[in-house]
Amino acid sequence: MRNRTMTLLIGTLFGIFTELPAFAGDVRFDDKEQFVLTEINRIRAEEGLPKLRLNNKLRQAARSHSSNMAGHSYMSHTDSFGRGLKERLGSATIERCYAGENVARNNSPDSARVAIEGWRQSPKHLKNILNEKFTDTGIGVAVNSEGLVFFTQIFLGN
Repeated sequence: MRNRTMTLLIGTLFGIFTELPAFAGDVRFDDKEQFVLTEINRIRAEEGLPKLRLNNKLRQAARSHSSNMAGHSYMSHTDSFGRGLKERLGSATIERCYAGENVARNNSPDSARVAIEGWRQSPKHLKNILNEKFTDTGIGVAVNSEGLVFFTQIFLGN
C-alpha cells in the first residue's frame, strides 16, 4: 500500500559532462521546487556552506526525470529509457564536475517538507546536500494520477 509512505533513493555520480540537454515540457510546481531550494540552502547555511545556485538546465533535467517517474509510476535514478544521471545530463556546459542526485516520492499533503526531512535523515542523501563541492542545483516536481508527488534534485560542482 502506498498511502503515507515515502521512498528515497540516492545516487552520487562523478563524471565529466560537456553540455546539458534542453527538455521539452514544463512541470509547474514552482512553489514546491522553491520550497525545496530554500530549505536545502537553509540546511547548508546551518553547516556554514554557501547556497546552491539554481541552474535552469539542471532544473529542466530534474523536471523531466520527475515527470518520467510520475508518468510511469516508479522511482529510480534510471529513467524509463534506461538512462542514469550521467546519460540524462548528456554533455554539459561544465567540462569537469561532480554530480549527485536525490529522488523521493510521497503522498503527504506537505510533500516537499516530507521529502526534505527524509533526505535530511538519510546519511547518503544528506551527504549530497552538504557536499561542499556542489555549487549548482536543479529541482523538479511532478504528480502522478494516483496523487504521488515525485521529487528530483540534481547537484553539480567542480
